[in-house]
Amino acid sequence: PTIPAVPRSSSRGKRRAPAATKVRPAKSSDRRNGGPTSSAPVEAPGVVARAIGPSLRIQLLVALPLAAAARLWLAVGDHGIFWPDEIYQTVEPAHRAAFGYGFRAWEFQAGVRSWALPGLLAGWLKGASLLGLHSGWSLMTSVKLLLALLGVAAVAAVMWLAWRVAGTTASLVAGAISVFFPVMLVFGNHSF
Repeated sequence: PTIPAVPRSSSRGKRRAPAATKVRPAKSSDRRNGGPTSSAPVEAPGVVARAIGPSLRIQLLVALPLAAAARLWLAVGDHGIFWPDEIYQTVEPAHRAAFGYGFRAWEFQAGVRSWALPGLLAGWLKGASLLGLHSGWSLMTSVKLLLALLGVAAVAAVMWLAWRVAGTTASLVAGAISVFFPVMLVFGNHSF
């Protein structure tokens, strides 16, 4: 026996702007390049701007400066560590990749750790040194500022996702929680 499909409620659709799409005819080059073999919808200009409703824009204009202020203040003022691995497993390999000297952890020698975060930080450290930051304190502060800005982006992503899934109230609640959530504030600028 099959379970009958339950029709979806359209109450959530009222919060979103309709997506403006246009249909582009398929080209023969699409089939050769692994692209679509039939007409596919392509987003029209301005759809991204309409993807964020006015209520979410206002919430982001309030929440993101608060999140940035708290995280940037902690990034500049907090230079302690919670666990040695936040330096030894991320910043130290990044420093070695950027400047050519430093400790080599066995995890990186054996290839059992990812280079994603140390690679990102290596590029950041190299760029910071090209801008004139050469002391350990200034380089580490620049890393903490980068991680703080990524934390602000995480707040924006949480609010946008909550808005897309459950609407304006959910976005407001998610923003209020994520802006000042203690774990996100304290650990957000540490490179674990």
